[in-house]
Amino acid sequence: AASPRAAPAAATSLSEAPSRDRRPRLYAISDVHTDHPENMAWLKRACGRGDFQDDGLILAGDVACDLDVIRETLGVCAAGFREVAFCVGNHDLWLERGGTSSDS
Repeated sequence: AASPRAAPAAATSLSEAPSRDRRPRLYAISDVHTDHPENMAWLKRACGRGDFQDDGLILAGDVACDLDVIRETLGVCAAGFREVAFCVGNHDLWLERGGTSSDS
């Protein structure tokens, strides 16, 4: 009898590149707080590699307190993934256009 074919290695995080020889995957992240420059830089690196073009992402809230940063974050994610779903978190509700929230 033939031995079973080993499944390709899957990424365990956005920081680890998945194998190209595999089915699409669904990732979920939250609390990225991309209004902090170091978090936005991490997300841009992770999404900019092109490793997730066949995958989906659930961005589960607490992205930023600034509407422009939320828009930029969604654009970064949309450029890196085939599909992106966004669930609003408490920080995303307490936003001010062109500025940050004074309280969360």
